[in-house]
Amino acid sequence: MRNKEVTYTAIFGNYSALIPQKIIKGFDYICFTDNPKLKVKPWKTINVETLIKDDFIRSNRYNKIYPDKFLGNNDLRIYLTANYLIIGNLNELIDRFLAKILWPFFLMNLLVLIVVHVFMKNMKRF
Repeated sequence: MRNKEVTYTAIFGNYSALIPQKIIKGFDYICFTDNPKLKVKPWKTINVETLIKDDFIRSNRYNKIYPDKFLGNNDLRIYLTANYLIIGNLNELIDRFLAKILWPFFLMNLLVLIVVHVFMKNMKRF
């Protein structure tokens, strides 16, 4: 079960607009920006300085690639380009993804554990 989820984005140098999003249960919305006047619901804006003066692209990418330095512990983090609008059910999409992608990996790991267990049990006979 997922507990803490966040959708985040970054806007530096007035590069693009921040789109209001519908509130999705269980998600926080965070926008990293160098613009203290940027306020759009439901986004929580976090003012940060550009990584390199006047280099807005790398500042954006740094926040995109290293969210753990700013967001703390979350079960799930989704980067969203600032001018994209979520139109579907994000929770349903995530649940489908987890079921289709992660479930086979779980089964494969379970199979490996069973094979190792049987192998180790047989090794004790020798």
